[in-house]
Amino acid sequence: MQGNYDDFWRLETDTTIAEEKDGAYTFEDTVFWGEKGGMPSDRGTINGLPITDLTWKDGVLWHRVNGSLSNPIHMQVDPDTRLTNTAAQSALHLVDGYVKRKGMEPGAVGVHEGDQWYEIPQDTITEEELDDIQEYMNQAILADVPVTFTYIPGKEYPDPAYQDLEQVRIVKFGTFDEQPCGTPHLHSTGEIGSFVITHAEKTSRGVRIHCVIGPAVGRALKDDETTLQTLEKTLKVSRKELTERVRALFLSEHEQKDTIKALQEKLTGYEADALSKEDTPVIELPDKDGGTLRMLGQKIAFEHKKSKILVSEVDGKCALVFASAEGKARDWLNVVKESAQVRGGGSPQLVNGQSALSAKELMPFLKEAFSAALM
Repeated sequence: MQGNYDDFWRLETDTTIAEEKDGAYTFEDTVFWGEKGGMPSDRGTINGLPITDLTWKDGVLWHRVNGSLSNPIHMQVDPDTRLTNTAAQSALHLVDGYVKRKGMEPGAVGVHEGDQWYEIPQDTITEEELDDIQEYMNQAILADVPVTFTYIPGKEYPDPAYQDLEQVRIVKFGTFDEQPCGTPHLHSTGEIGSFVITHAEKTSRGVRIHCVIGPAVGRALKDDETTLQTLEKTLKVSRKELTERVRALFLSEHEQKDTIKALQEKLTGYEADALSKEDTPVIELPDKDGGTLRMLGQKIAFEHKKSKILVSEVDGKCALVFASAEGKARDWLNVVKESAQVRGGGSPQLVNGQSALSAKELMPFLKEAFSAALM
């Protein structure tokens, strides 16, 4: 594989172009890492031009920049991105070590800042187990164990999945973890800096433990602090009162929704009562959505034991409801299905429909077809 990634602080180099194809370049040497092996791509510049894409193909890294390149070439990796990505990659190796100690197979990982996680292949996880993982990581970071790299021929590695490779790079974190990996890693566990478990959730594959790692911890803390300060100012409460106030607002909002729903149902009841008393069998109700129209039809047919056809047009779409206390709603639909371009379905007492015609075109047709039947 192109590049040497044993020193993750190798961030600059001078080199020359090896090949150019359709605006992408390979070089005699590179300090950049392209997303692979679970580790995100580096950011940085080549001859001062920002990197826009890094893609591996047959073990060679192809680089794209915002512009064109010519020799000589100077590369520079953004150090914060390199540290952030490498800290996460190395930390999750350590979690692999914890999982293997528990007799489980290592799980899936997420290493992108803002979405860093490790998936434990078990059905549930207790708070005590989360605390145990956190303590394990704390001790690994405090131990500041050197990270070592060993290269062996692939045929000598015990896992058959690697034996066809020319060589395998073994990454070892003291006694905490050892496994093959080609990505950049830290020089020691202490360089991770911070590892904080935030919460866990059940997934289809196990339990996903969400965490924040390395330099991402400080940025996440700053973002959260900004959010908390905004909430304090907006709600005009202290930090201690914030949780209670948000909970109260949430409950108040639900109570208001319940009150509004009850009032809407009551209003619909009054309207259905008035409609059921009208002599007109086919009624146009402007700007009523399909749900409201159905509620009115239900009350007319089932509560008031009346039969009506309700029509409404909203944003150029014409909806109608056949409400029949006598159980003829489906028959009425069949009468106008073809000629009035109506489609729909429902029970013998209540059918929802839509028409390709406008309400203005549909109303005269319905009145002529059903006035006698519903009078």
